Amino acid sequence: MDLTAYRAIEANRSRSRLFAALSAALLAVLFAISVWILGPDGVRPVSSLGIFIASAMFGGRDVLLQLLGAREMVPAAATKRFFRRLEVISVGLGMKALPAVRLVVSGNPNALAIERVGQVGTLVVTNRLLDLDEVELDAVLAHELFHLSSAFVGLRSVMGLFRGLVMSLVATRVVWHWVAIAAVLILAVVALGPAPLVFLVFVAIYLVAEARIARQREYLADAQAVLVTRHPEGLIRALRRLSSDDPAAGSIAPRAQSLTSDAERLAASLWIVRPLTVGASWASRLFDAHPSTADRLRRIERMS
Repeated sequence: MDLTAYRAIEANRSRSRLFAALSAALLAVLFAISVWILGPDGVRPVSSLGIFIASAMFGGRDVLLQLLGAREMVPAAATKRFFRRLEVISVGLGMKALPAVRLVVSGNPNALAIERVGQVGTLVVTNRLLDLDEVELDAVLAHELFHLSSAFVGLRSVMGLFRGLVMSLVATRVVWHWVAIAAVLILAVVALGPAPLVFLVFVAIYLVAEARIARQREYLADAQAVLVTRHPEGLIRALRRLSSDDPAAGSIAPRAQSLTSDAERLAASLWIVRPLTVGASWASRLFDAHPSTADRLRRIERMS
């Protein structure tokens, strides 16, 4: 049976529900085990996690935009085509309002969507994304706007910051970073007993399980982009260009490298394609919310 966009959407939605249920069950089991082993002390790290999640839901988007150096993007002669396509895709997805658009100066084309509780979602694009042709741009916009139209408000900002922070810590190659992490962990164990270690295991298992769910959402967004644009080849070409580090890949905008690796790594799980500067370490493969570009391309080609 051919993998049409409709079948891909339904299959990915079912798998996402399954992984979400398993993740919720895993969280419940881990929490019960930690409290059973550690007693009341096991609740303290969990309460800290709750505070972090609440803070990220209301302020995570603003922190991320500040780190990325994103500035407001307004309709102008140079961006007229972009906003015209944004309106068309928004209507196709049934969105009632256009998201706010922020521009980031980067050496590579990319885009991400993030939201905040009580506010319209925000679409962040790099300057080189404007180099894409109309079909490719439609595919990227459909992918990202689908996240905004279907995501739980604030959830992507929370998980984006949380996962990005963990990946930054695990993937660091600076010796004094590892020394500082070890010192903080030792002090925490001395002060609170084994609770911090159990909490770290708790977080690691949850992030790995949640990453599985997030990858299914990426497949679903790809399938929805194909369905809305009716041009699978547009998304295929866009993903290939976004994954390429060839400076001559059709660029009409000057290359720039203003983004810091820390900022890109923190937002790595939100970009439509993992930034080239982040790399693909074992931590990225384990905690990354995105499947490999090659796997995504194979699935889209089957829908062609």
